Parts: sequence; C-alpha cells; structure tokens
Amino acid sequence: MNPETLFNIASLLTEGASNWPDRPAVIAPHRPDALGRGQLSFKELDESSSHLADYLVRSRAAAGSRVIVMVRPGPDFVTVVYGLFKAGLAPVMVDPGMGVRRMLRCLAEGRPSGLVGLPLAHLASLHFRGLKIRVTVGRRLGWGGPTLREIMATPGREGARPPAVATRAGDTAAILFTSGSTGPAKGVVYTQAMFKAQVDIIRQGFGLTEGGVDLVTFPLFGLFSPALGLTSVIPDINPAKPAQASPRAILEPLIGHGATSMFASPTLLDKVARIGHERHLSLPSLRVVISAGAPVSPRVAASFATLMMGGAKLLTPYGATEGVPLSYIDCEEIFVQTRAMTEQGLGMCVGRPLAGVSLEVIKITDEPLSRFSESLKLPMGEIGEIIARGPMVSAAYFERPRETALSLIPDPDGS
Repeated sequence: MNPETLFNIASLLTEGASNWPDRPAVIAPHRPDALGRGQLSFKELDESSSHLADYLVRSRAAAGSRVIVMVRPGPDFVTVVYGLFKAGLAPVMVDPGMGVRRMLRCLAEGRPSGLVGLPLAHLASLHFRGLKIRVTVGRRLGWGGPTLREIMATPGREGARPPAVATRAGDTAAILFTSGSTGPAKGVVYTQAMFKAQVDIIRQGFGLTEGGVDLVTFPLFGLFSPALGLTSVIPDINPAKPAQASPRAILEPLIGHGATSMFASPTLLDKVARIGHERHLSLPSLRVVISAGAPVSPRVAASFATLMMGGAKLLTPYGATEGVPLSYIDCEEIFVQTRAMTEQGLGMCVGRPLAGVSLEVIKITDEPLSRFSESLKLPMGEIGEIIARGPMVSAAYFERPRETALSLIPDPDGS
C-alpha cells in the first residue's frame, strides 16, 4: 500500500456495519459497556465509536496525538480504540502483564496527550504532564474530563457521524509496546498500512471468514475481529494473567456461542484440553484455533486437536510485536513431519513465511547495518539472526533512534 494512499483501519468497521448492521460484533455479558450493554451489534459499535470520535475531534486533539488506553477487555475497549482510530489519534497500549512500574515508564515514554482509562489508571497518571484529554471509563474522582458514560449518554449532534478522519496509509495508527521479555520494552510504531496488512494476511492465511464467531483471550488480537467481520466473544478472564484463567471461563462461552475460531496461549490451550478430556467434551463448532505467545509443544497441540472435529485447523504462527504474523505451521504437519525432530532436541519448527513475507538468516552482528546486501546471507544450515521483510513489519521504535538503527536494515533503495 502506498504510504500516501488515504486509509483508516476504522473504515473496515463502518463497512461491516453497513453490510450486516444487526449481527453481534462484541459479546461480553460479564463486562457491559458504559451504557450497560453486554452485547453490541456492528451498527451499535460503529455508532458508539463514532460518538466518541466526535467528542475527541471537538476537543481539538491534534491529529496524530497519542492517547493512552487502559481499559479492560470488553465492548468499551473496542469502542475506545476504534473511536481513537476514527478521530485520527494513536492509541498507546502496553502488555498488562509487565507490572505497574514498568508499565508507567512505558506510558510516559510514549509522551501521551490524553488518557482513556479506568479510575486506577487516572490516579496513577496524575504525575503525567500535558494530558489534554481525560476520559474515565467508570467513576470519575478528583480529575477533570467526562466519563465515557457521560459522552455516550449525551445526544449526538445533527450530522455528527462523519466518516473516519482522513489518514494516510503511512500515518502512525498506534504505539504498541513490546513485552520487555528480551530487553527493555520499546514502543513499536504501527501505521495504518501495517494494520491493513495484518487484517489481510490473517483473513487469507488463517482462513478466518466473515460471519464467524471468535473467542478472544488476548485483547489486541480481538481488535481485528470487527475488521474481519467476526463476532468477538470476550471471556471472563484476566488478560494480565491468562495462565491463571479458569478453563470453565473458556469452555462455557466457547460452547455456548458456538465459537468457530479461538486465539489462546499454549498454557491456556493445555488447561482447556485437560478439562475437555476429563469431561469427555468435543468442540464441533471450532474450525480454526490459533496458539502463539510461546512455543506450542507437540503434546499440547495433539491433546487439544483431538477435541476438534475433522477438517478443523490448529495453527501456530510466529512473529513479534515488531512484525506479526510472519510465518505459521499447521499442527497436522507437526504431528506428521516435525514432532520427532523436536523430541530429539532439534527445536520447534515455526513453519513457512506467510504471503508477502520474506525471511533470511544473516551473520550475527551487534552493530547497525546501513544497507541490506546478499553478502549478509548465510548458507543453509548455519546459525545466525533471522530477518524479516513484509508489509506488517514496523519501520521504527517510537523516539528510539539507536534501537531502530540496531534493529532495522534499510533496503538498497532506502525503504
């Protein structure tokens, strides 16, 4: 996609609202939205996010400004993020499992101009300077700004549902922080084009089709569901501690809503598989299961796969915040071809590159590389660093030029 092409990822939600207005977009009865709704249709989600976007635009927030989002998974979370997209503002989001101190450092590093979050988030952010926008999801205490409920309960202005703000494909759409598990957490710059590429590759590569029901155990992955035309079912679990989730909290909505797809960590997949076998369950509605975030052992994959019906796929993609997904492998291939090698200690196979992605292995170096050249590539069988090129690969860390130089290798044409 040409960086100058006009595009806003929120336009895909508006298209969905036009195509299937009454189809459920988000279901989370345990965590209703600001107006008390535990389920939103595509039309209602589109209208709610536009209502918030209208308020943000009238607040005169500068286009491209960064706004911290600290909202629990549910209808409000999806409404807030798409409302920011529509207003031309960039949500700043961190991994909730990294701990409060590191999380606050990351958020401050994003130099935000606003915060949409829970009361505790506003209390923690009182030492931030320059926050021009404050929207509280829940009860407001001593700080300024409206609550999300007040915004949603205020009648909309006549003709106040303009299309999403005109943004370009190369504009910053969000700042997503790495988990910090392999070094200091860094803000990865996501453009509108990156989000579009991810939607396209998830739809094509993973076979997620419009009209499906997606059980979401990882909030950021759930943001893609409305853009893909999927109904997003959000279970009652703590996203900061998914390993502690009750299998029942996964199985009940999965079976009750007839989920056709699911994203889950290997740990969560293992827990659900164990309970499923103990209770002699089958999961006939599931057609696609995606497991990532850590290596998926052949044992866990095989255990869960036996709960699904013939023809269903269990996929494990590979990637990082800087570029995801890059590759994937169907667990059927693991069972038939790679499991024995893994059990011999040869490592985990992460499959083949997805369409539009190219991967190479190059010589290891701790120095910046000013240009990519064929001479950097290693012969088959030699150990080195994996590099990736693709439309979903970020071009920068936010305001970290040294880390960007160490991680990004310009192509010969400078791109």
